[in-house]
Amino acid sequence: MREAMFHAEVGDDVYGEDPTVNRLERRAAEIVGKEAALFVPTGTMGNTIGIKLLTEPGQEVVCDVQGHLLNYELSMTAWFSGCLIRTVAGDDGILTWEKIAPHVRAPDPHWRRRGASNWKTRTTWAAGRCTRRRSSTRFASRRTSAG
Repeated sequence: MREAMFHAEVGDDVYGEDPTVNRLERRAAEIVGKEAALFVPTGTMGNTIGIKLLTEPGQEVVCDVQGHLLNYELSMTAWFSGCLIRTVAGDDGILTWEKIAPHVRAPDPHWRRRGASNWKTRTTWAAGRCTRRRSSTRFASRRTSAG
């Protein structure tokens, strides 16, 4: 690894001059069928950016009770985005729409709409299990229709 790093062609990614980062971003965008991708060096940074883009201050973010967002990300959701986390107990750390649905609030003047649901492929707490793609697609469509 150190040898590869020593010989790597590098540049300033802020100015789009790092060929390795540029290739990584192009490939990531290609894999997920998007126009572009953005490399971020940490999962916390990626989650923080995602929550900020998907929410407005005062909204809630649904997260598994064992969620990384809640337990390891230094309250970034509240500090940076002004959002609260609503926890839902999944099955060994894996959320399903059936688990979240009872916690979805109807529109009411006493609270803001939910801004996002933290849906991550779990491995650590889920005994190595990963969320199936079919489950995440179903989750996304139900989440969108529920508002």
